[in-house]
Amino acid sequence: MTNNGLAFSPGGASLNLKTGRLPDFADFLTEVSAHFKFDFLSPINEPQWEWKADKNGKAGQEGTPAQNSDILAVAKSLSNSLSAKGSSVKVVTGEAGQIDYLYSKAESGRGDQLNQLFTGVTSLRTLPSVEPILAYHSYWSTCDDAKLVKMRRKTVQTAKGVGNPELWQSEFGVLGNICGQYNGSPRNTSIEYGLYVAKVIHHDLAITNATSWQWWTTINPYNYSDGLVYINGLDGEYKNHTNTKKDGIVVESKQLWAFGNYSRFVRPGMKRVNVTLKNYTDLVEQAGTYMVSGYKDEKTNKIVLVAINMTNQSISLPLSGLKLRNNQFTAYTTDDTHSLFKSNQSGNQLKLEAKSVTTLVGNYE
Repeated sequence: MTNNGLAFSPGGASLNLKTGRLPDFADFLTEVSAHFKFDFLSPINEPQWEWKADKNGKAGQEGTPAQNSDILAVAKSLSNSLSAKGSSVKVVTGEAGQIDYLYSKAESGRGDQLNQLFTGVTSLRTLPSVEPILAYHSYWSTCDDAKLVKMRRKTVQTAKGVGNPELWQSEFGVLGNICGQYNGSPRNTSIEYGLYVAKVIHHDLAITNATSWQWWTTINPYNYSDGLVYINGLDGEYKNHTNTKKDGIVVESKQLWAFGNYSRFVRPGMKRVNVTLKNYTDLVEQAGTYMVSGYKDEKTNKIVLVAINMTNQSISLPLSGLKLRNNQFTAYTTDDTHSLFKSNQSGNQLKLEAKSVTTLVGNYE
């Protein structure tokens, strides 16, 4: 069905699909979705990148360069196919390779996705099997802290202007050189990288209002920092990764545990609640010091606070505006020497260890 007969693009700005084969492509995706019993299907990945093959015709990975018009056409055809077969699978679109493609870079034909995909007569909202969700990736948008905050503020402002579709952060890992402070290579599993991951999660949830946050990739045998769990060879070296398909040594990372400070406790169906830091109201300043976000489960009256301390000093922040049963939290702390270490804390304060991510769980009255 593709122009070059391959699953990766030869390069360019448009979809690698032969003329007239779009219905076949949609039917194929519908069949695959039924076989694997998908809930959601996202058919196009990072459409802004060209995904060029090398001089030998080989590609490093699969990708789908596409215009916004291509995305709309695929979504429409796929919606028709899913509906015709009575499928409950819902289509999610976007997968922008960088968050500012959601509100700018319109001249590329692959940007300004919130406006171009969710307004007008061709809006994705008109398609029965397409969810009003736009997915983006947080790569290349975290350096420096001012940029981290600004891009997410602009995204949520634009989303509100087009009917407030849900936003998913659907792919992130430590990639490339980030402000000279973090880097994909070589592999780093320290608390500094765990704090960085937690900071990005915080901003995507607390500023962008993302309702899903997803990581790339789970298990990694390479000398790169985009994994949560690493597999070394039996000799303890990552260089023998070709031998780790059947056996190896498991290595944890602080990225894993810091992610767990969110994913283990902030569960589907919870609602985010506002948290204000009285003496740290500037969001850019917070990104380099202290960040706190809150979530509640209205069915069980559970409250979850996730707090990040980027500094080298422990601190206790007074807490008000929340009445807890027994005036007590169960705390889970990830720092240089602990991973989700369980303890108890008073409901009157947030006690944060130096360079840590702490989750506080309680029940409100």
